[in-house]
Amino acid sequence: MIVNPVKMSLKVGLPKKLKWGVAFDKNFELQSFFSAFQLLGKSKVISIYSNVFSEAKEIAERNGIANFTDDFNSFLQNDHDVIYLADNSEKLFHHAKEILTNRKNLICEKPILLSSQECLSLHDFANANHSTVVVNYSHRYNPLVQKTKELISKQVLGKIFSISITYSIDLIPDESFTYKSKLSGKSVLRDLGTQMIDLLRYLAGEVQEVKSYSDNLLYKNTGNDFVNAVIKLENDIYANMTISYLSKKPINKIEILGLNGTITLENIFDKKKAPTRLSIDLIGEAKKKFRKKVNKTLAMLRNSQKVFTGKEMSPTSFYDAAMTMKIIEEIEIQNKLSEKN
Repeated sequence: MIVNPVKMSLKVGLPKKLKWGVAFDKNFELQSFFSAFQLLGKSKVISIYSNVFSEAKEIAERNGIANFTDDFNSFLQNDHDVIYLADNSEKLFHHAKEILTNRKNLICEKPILLSSQECLSLHDFANANHSTVVVNYSHRYNPLVQKTKELISKQVLGKIFSISITYSIDLIPDESFTYKSKLSGKSVLRDLGTQMIDLLRYLAGEVQEVKSYSDNLLYKNTGNDFVNAVIKLENDIYANMTISYLSKKPINKIEILGLNGTITLENIFDKKKAPTRLSIDLIGEAKKKFRKKVNKTLAMLRNSQKVFTGKEMSPTSFYDAAMTMKIIEEIEIQNKLSEKN
């Protein structure tokens, strides 16, 4: 028996491939972004912008992208779902505002060159234009940092009393892009401090009070190469933050002291791909140690992909950036008053 075939229309729910644009200042290193992006899937970079045409051309050709320009308005005319903004110049605020005005979703590198008021202004622009924003505070995507936050939330340490947080590297100030802009304050505080303050807020809550000291212990230029701050967080938790450009042997370490023991995190920001180390030392239990190599850029991109497709909420926004910048500005005010005295 021959049966006439019946045509059937099957709806296959293929995931949407997000179209990305990348906008960057010539001083920004993009290799880690594109190396991670190649592993992402379900996303494609369709255009490149740089303020220097030759830089845009080089990055585009290296990564097989046909569309590139040094005209920002022309760049915005492309059909992007998401724009990754890696801009260290004084145009960061203007470019972010234009992206949000054009109703584009945005991943923005840490806005260390902005004031808290500019961050809040961009937060309002994003809300008004129904754009979703992710600010790349990369340490939040480290699984061992996330595990530490989970342990704190579950009160594994009991009452937490203090947190000691240290980030010191060997860096000649003139080698840092933050020393090339008047807006940056030429300061280790705005370079390294923005990450550490956000990490404190992520792990332990909002800041209530700050007492700080800063100095030029080695590099006698404007700004500072050393900052120490005592920070009171909510729930009566006290933190001591030390950041500097003065350590030939780089160190980044967090030690959390509670009634029932300690949690220690090391190598959160290591650029040499050394594993992050987590130690949990509780009363009456054997000390537990964990190591994990982390591609934080890939973790951030995967999380952001879920955010932009509506599967997750953004972990960091311009509002979060503003709260971190307020602490930085308070420390800077204290330091200026101290210099006058």
